[in-house]
Amino acid sequence: MQESSEVAGSIVSEDCLDEVIQEQIKTLKNAQTAALSAVTKRRNEIFRLMDNCDNLHLVKSEVIILCKLRDKYDESFQQYEKHLTDSSERNTVNKRHSENTASIDRFITEMNNWVKESELQLTADLDRKSLCSSSTTRTKSSRTSVRSARLKEKARLAELMAQHAMREKTKVMEEQELRLKQEREEQEFRLRKKKEQLELETKIAMSQARERVYAEADNISDIVPKDTPSPLNPNVDPFQPQPSDITVDTPQLKANVPCSSSHCRFPEPNLDMQLQSQQEMFLKTQQHMTAAMLLPSIEVPKFKGDPIEFATFMMAFDARIAPNASGDADKLYYLDQQLEGEAKDLIGGCLYMSSSEGYTSARSLLSQEYGDPYKVSMAYIKKLISWSALKHEDPHGLYTFALFLIKCRHAMTNLSHMEVLNHLPNLQAVVKKLPTYLQNKWCSLAGHLREEKGGVDFADLVEFVYRKAKAANDPTFSKFALQNNYSKP
Repeated sequence: MQESSEVAGSIVSEDCLDEVIQEQIKTLKNAQTAALSAVTKRRNEIFRLMDNCDNLHLVKSEVIILCKLRDKYDESFQQYEKHLTDSSERNTVNKRHSENTASIDRFITEMNNWVKESELQLTADLDRKSLCSSSTTRTKSSRTSVRSARLKEKARLAELMAQHAMREKTKVMEEQELRLKQEREEQEFRLRKKKEQLELETKIAMSQARERVYAEADNISDIVPKDTPSPLNPNVDPFQPQPSDITVDTPQLKANVPCSSSHCRFPEPNLDMQLQSQQEMFLKTQQHMTAAMLLPSIEVPKFKGDPIEFATFMMAFDARIAPNASGDADKLYYLDQQLEGEAKDLIGGCLYMSSSEGYTSARSLLSQEYGDPYKVSMAYIKKLISWSALKHEDPHGLYTFALFLIKCRHAMTNLSHMEVLNHLPNLQAVVKKLPTYLQNKWCSLAGHLREEKGGVDFADLVEFVYRKAKAANDPTFSKFALQNNYSKP
């Protein structure tokens, strides 16, 4: 039993030894692989550097590092090869190592050749640069003249380009002017044709009126009996009236009862006066239409979704487009054409409805969205509060601001929501838009108004700003008018 236990112990110790050896071989193999990977990585970096001769000094330093890595790879291989016991595996490893070593040597050879060629090329470049530097002095004056000539050519080219650009702009302006002239001539031609047509229609209407009057006169003459004596009975003695004391009331004949007596006649109508009255009426109509045609055409501005401009737009549309449209279909089409942006998108679905319902729905949608009194009031107030502060020397900006304040004051008469402008915080916000010198003047005026009538309102502020804006833009005695007069020679 003692011998068997010794044999078993020897077997266990041999197994442990084999595991240790295998682990060591594996470690050495990994070290060899890592060394080879380092060599390969360095080769790739050197290969990228060899694309440019300017990297010559870098390549030389990399050669030294690559040789050290190669030596480290040989050492790791020798350590690994010593521990191999299998002859076939050893042969395989030796063969692979020989191939890797040969590849590294070839690359080092190529690298050394590249270093030599690069040195020769750099030397040639230096020689060429030295020759060029020696001739620089001789060619300096010529280069200066060439540079001057180039600058002149560039200036000439810039001038030609500017002339070309101006010629193109002039051409565009001439085309626009020609197009406007043609449109104006076409408009005048259409107006002339309309005028001629109106005169012709007036003559036709006058002729028809005369014809109707004469026809009525003929009808009346047919009703009125001819002034001819009635046949008498020859067998009857002539009537001799006898005086009598009895008076008999003779009944009056009615106008609508026909009478066959020669003494009963209807008054003929005054045909000339009727004809003259109708002619005067047609002449007045013709003069009114002719005067309307001679007036400049009124363009209805397009509505872009500003609630402040909605009432003006609808008034213009109802005055200039709606009365002349033949039906709801035309009204809906023209209404869509006069809209832009969100307003146009708002009624887009109404175009797919019937003409009557679509036009009614489109106007209703626009009124709800842009004609609501609260929304209109908020648009006025928002624009007023967001107005930029006025500068000290800006009379035109002050006048524009004053006009908008007047517009707000007029809107307050129909928009009750804008009464909030009379509140103190809103008045203060408006005063802050004014220049400092006007703020001080308003402060003095506000104190006087409070003593006089117990407070101030938005109308007082509007009147103050408008008065100061007119004074700042006075064409005779304002600051800018006097300065312009002084500046004249």
